[in-house]
Parts: sequence; C-alpha cells; structure tokens
Amino acid sequence: MHPEDRAVYWFYYFRMRPEAFRCGRSEFVKALKAEGAPASGGYIGVPLYGEPVFQQHAFFAGRWPVREMGLTEMDFSTHKCAEAEAILATGIRIPIDEHMTEEYILQVATAVQKVARHFAA
Repeated sequence: MHPEDRAVYWFYYFRMRPEAFRCGRSEFVKALKAEGAPASGGYIGVPLYGEPVFQQHAFFAGRWPVREMGLTEMDFSTHKCAEAEAILATGIRIPIDEHMTEEYILQVATAVQKVARHFAA
C-alpha cells in the first residue's frame, strides 16, 4: 500500500441466526432503528444468479459465447445457492464511513448488543 492509499468501507454487514431470537429480521432492524442505529435488512434483492441477465443468459447482446462453444451447460434459471439466499435473508446492514466518531460507533454497537439481548431466545 502507498501512503496515500486508504481503505474505504461503506457498511458493516452481519447475520442474525433466526433460531437465536424471538423475532424476525424486520422486527430486529426496527428495534435497532429505535435505538438510533441506522440499520436496514439485507443488501441486494436476490443473489446475482437471480438477476435477468443471468436468468435469460443475456450476457453479450443476448449471447453467451461460453455456452455456445459448448464449454458449459450452466443454466442459471435452475441454479440455487441456499447459503447465498440465507445470507440475504438474515443479513443486517449498518452504514459506516470515515466521519463517524469512535463514540458514535460504540453507541451503535451498544444498540446492537441491547437489541440482541432483548430478543435472545
């Protein structure tokens, strides 16, 4: 790394284990917001393989040369990845940036801890 380089983060993402709480993700996020934590559920709507470009195999002007050349039989319209879907279903996102003070970050962490303890099964 060069001295002028720096790391950039735009959110902290964590997953809740549904069996560990007496609420779902929506209620957990709502409680976080009530505690002042700018949380939201999930990240993207569907795993990438669920996007139309993959579902319709429309990569290059409607063509998929790798498949046309017989190099793959992959069919994204039938592909499922349970772990990717679980990550999106159980993930919670909290934005972070370089302007947040350590005190603010600790307040958000305290809010997460408070909500987790409140809803713990």
